[in-house]
Amino acid sequence: MAKVFYIPYTKYELQSDLTQEELVNKIHSQISNHSLIGELTAKDKRKFSGSINLSAGEFQIRKRLNYRNNFNSNLKGRIIESGDGSRVLITLKLPIFNYIFLILFCTVWVLVNPFENLF
Repeated sequence: MAKVFYIPYTKYELQSDLTQEELVNKIHSQISNHSLIGELTAKDKRKFSGSINLSAGEFQIRKRLNYRNNFNSNLKGRIIESGDGSRVLITLKLPIFNYIFLILFCTVWVLVNPFENLF
């Protein structure tokens, strides 16, 4: 029997012909990692922000947007070396504050909606 999760997230597994080292280098070249002060003062901001562990192949990536979008998802993953290339295990989730907002919003909507037809 399949488990049902009410909080939205998804998991993917991708296969690549590249080695783990090549994938780590490609990901590392596409992301920039800044602290809060670095984010405000850095002139060289790449399209993605995040971090990657060069030896273990674990990474966290978030797309950098030029506008405000609170529902920008986070990408966590791990690169595993396999015989004919690499496997990339990816989990796509929203930040925790978005989950809190969704739970509160849906709870209020469910509580208010049954009384909507009475007035």
